[in-house]
Parts: sequence; structure tokens; C-alpha cells
Amino acid sequence: MWPFRKSPKDLDDKEQALLERLFDHSPQLKQAYTLREELTAIFERDYTKREPNVPSELGANGCATATWMNLRVSWGRWTRG
Repeated sequence: MWPFRKSPKDLDDKEQALLERLFDHSPQLKQAYTLREELTAIFERDYTKREPNVPSELGANGCATATWMNLRVSWGRWTRG
């Protein structure tokens, strides 16, 4: 399903409506879509080693990968109940 693969900013009105209907039937799919967009935003930022303030979503050690791994572990625990 192509609209699911697109960024929300690139959706036209018809595609947005289609996704909303899909997400009404599958809240977990909506959460996966949202998490994908958040992860994409982390990796699309322009980071340098010289930046004194690391964005909070990267975690205390400034590692986006470690934070994503923690998120995956939490997601797994949540979905298993």
C-alpha cells in the first residue's frame, strides 16, 4: 500500500483519508507508522561531533541506534503484554 510508505507531508487528501480508514481498523499499524516517522526524523537531522547539546531523543549517550534498540525492546514487551 503506497500511502503507508509515504511521508505524511507527501500525502494528498485522498491518500490521507485512506490511511485514516486503515488506522481506524488497526491502531497498531498507526503506531508503527508514527514510530517509523519518528525514527526517520532522528536520522535525518544534521548532527556533528562538536555539538554540545545532544537532542533528548538520542538518549544520554547521544546514540540514536541505542535509543532505537531500547524502543524496540519496550515495544516488544508492550505487545507481548
